[in-house]
Amino acid sequence: MTDPRTVEGSKARAAKRGAPDRALIDAARTAGDSLGSPEVVERLVQGFCHRIVEIYKWRRNGDVDADEMTRQIHGECERVGSIFMGGESPYAAMPGWNTPRGVGMAITVLLRGEAVRAAESPAAALFRWLAAQLMDAYLVMAAEGAADVDAVGARAQASITSVIDTLLGTPA
Repeated sequence: MTDPRTVEGSKARAAKRGAPDRALIDAARTAGDSLGSPEVVERLVQGFCHRIVEIYKWRRNGDVDADEMTRQIHGECERVGSIFMGGESPYAAMPGWNTPRGVGMAITVLLRGEAVRAAESPAAALFRWLAAQLMDAYLVMAAEGAADVDAVGARAQASITSVIDTLLGTPA
């Protein structure tokens, strides 16, 4: 009989041995964690909007320079975009939808292919587009002295709604 302390198999198999079972994790998710849930998608998009407006505020207040602002915004676009393209996240992707051929194609149509860079995921491009819409709204609201998150969100609401609808596959 083999000693139970002996690790059998390849190094790759041994490395995976301590990893959680993906099927068990997926089974443990609730419907409330689904990227097909309008509430979940809205919460993720609204959270993104809040973070982007905060980054713009930091720049306006001199807390970060333009390069740091750009780096942080790009990072947020990549992070949230990855979730919607089915990347590792605590959210359950919609099979067949949260893929380059699903939501990726819908995003490319929405953006008319112009804003999707070759090396960028379509979802990251979508969030980059939304960040630009938020920046425009922020600059207008800041000039009027009302650049809080709610005012910026209200001004950019049509863009926010368009993003949410596209991510859910229910464009108006």
